[in-house]
Amino acid sequence: MSEIVFHKVCAFCKKAFQHTARKTKFCSPDCGKKYQKLRKRRKKEYDLNRNTHLVAVRARSLAVLVMDVEVEEGRRVRQCEMCGSESNLHVHHKDVVYLNNVPDNLQFLCNDCHVKVHEKDKSEENVSSQVSQVSETGS
Repeated sequence: MSEIVFHKVCAFCKKAFQHTARKTKFCSPDCGKKYQKLRKRRKKEYDLNRNTHLVAVRARSLAVLVMDVEVEEGRRVRQCEMCGSESNLHVHHKDVVYLNNVPDNLQFLCNDCHVKVHEKDKSEENVSSQVSQVSETGS
């Protein structure tokens, strides 16, 4: 009786290979070692950035709570401050610092206006970086 041969794709290098064991994931022990090394590095990076991510999520949640209080106390209306839409609202940080949750720094924007504001910020950032490159080269 002949052995069953499984056609597989290496989880690391994505090359096709054949093996008689069903659970084999790698075409060679070298690919297995490289995969484990990559996985270990990614986990380390994740662990380093995890706390920063949690702070960012909590700060953004706080911004929403601040705006809810503003609405409840009648100081704000729950609508986009650019176009007046009342659907799909986001809380935008005017200075783009997500830790600055002072009510004067926050505004309601609908999704479309929020995207426009950030696209404008990116284009201004690109222009300023080009200007600084020109001034550094002296041209």
